[in-house]
Amino acid sequence: MKSQQNEFNIIFVAYNYYKEDLPSWPGVNSVYCNYLPEYGANVELLLSADQHHFEKKKFLNATLSLIPNPYYDKFSRRILSILRFNISLLLYLAKKLKKERISIIQFRNDVPSAVIGLILGKIYKVPCVFNYDSPLGYFVELYSKEKLFRGVRRIIWKYSMFLFEKVFLKNFDFVLPITHEYKKDLKSLGIPMEKMTPFPLGIDPKLFQNNLEKLRERLGLSPFDIVFIYVGSITKQRHLENVLIPFSRIIQVNPNVKLVFVGDGDAKTELEELAKHLNIDSSVFFVGRVPYIEVPCYIKLADFGVSLLPPVNAYRVSSPCKVFEYLYSKVLPIVNIEIPEQKEAIIEGKAGIPTIYDQEKIKAAFLEAIYLKTKNLKTYKKMQHLAQKTVVERRHFKKLAERIFHSYLKILEGL
Repeated sequence: MKSQQNEFNIIFVAYNYYKEDLPSWPGVNSVYCNYLPEYGANVELLLSADQHHFEKKKFLNATLSLIPNPYYDKFSRRILSILRFNISLLLYLAKKLKKERISIIQFRNDVPSAVIGLILGKIYKVPCVFNYDSPLGYFVELYSKEKLFRGVRRIIWKYSMFLFEKVFLKNFDFVLPITHEYKKDLKSLGIPMEKMTPFPLGIDPKLFQNNLEKLRERLGLSPFDIVFIYVGSITKQRHLENVLIPFSRIIQVNPNVKLVFVGDGDAKTELEELAKHLNIDSSVFFVGRVPYIEVPCYIKLADFGVSLLPPVNAYRVSSPCKVFEYLYSKVLPIVNIEIPEQKEAIIEGKAGIPTIYDQEKIKAAFLEAIYLKTKNLKTYKKMQHLAQKTVVERRHFKKLAERIFHSYLKILEGL
């Protein structure tokens, strides 16, 4: 399907730092760089770059514009770098909007760049869209004990978020919240439901074609082991000790059960020490951070996935990318159904093990998974089939791109 307009040009200020193997977030890469151009959209993605020069690149079907934003550990130098980035962004956007026909300007999460873009959009009469997939107010709440969000910084963050959500957000022509759950939260802030379409995470099967030879053997896993895998950040806010402790209680009667952690973060060392303290370090593997292209290979070596986040606001409204990747890989996930998107994901495909965020309940979920694999293999295989089939039907990024494209057309028709 092609756009009926002669030109459909989207500028997307994604803000995140460019990485060669993962230029932006998975949903942005798949929807905007791969599938939306199939509908006739010309997409330019504006990204931060840890360098001192401006650069353009091609990625899939999109253009990447890398705006200098050198990263510094020292706070004062970091602030100056961000200020220079936003000035460069302002000048670049103003030049583009003045000389070219731009259909949509879209911003993702970053407040300063979004406010700049909103003002320019009003001046040049270009519709502005805000992609809100990391609710900033909720993340200030989540990281409240961290140094970054203490004292004056916390006050600045709190009130800047309040100002943005109460004043600026309702002036965008359209908002893409990450989930239906967050859409309901934004409605309470006065954003009309008809001005919002959820942009959740999903799956791109093209990423799951790679294989790493003998990966299971390289990790020391036998063909008889039942493997659980966690893929994601290993941070203090995720409280993964509430996964490790219940797991330790099932190993005594299930010695061939293994748990693999893929990822890194400020809680990794503490979690490794806890595994040693619980005397289960021979059954728990910490792989660390791996290239994004290799993540599907690690997922596929497991029998079950783990996605057990605490039901705080930041996670309550989140979209579980790894759950969808588990499902596509036929790796049945254990999920916390107190998080609506996780509950919906396993209900959609009738494939997965529901639990709540409680150590005894999590232990029971581990035991249910082991029983399913060892005593009820027929049901296990049926659930595997349903998992992959349903996630492709309902969560393919190509289908999401189509939905977002039609939302854009409605915006333009309303002008």
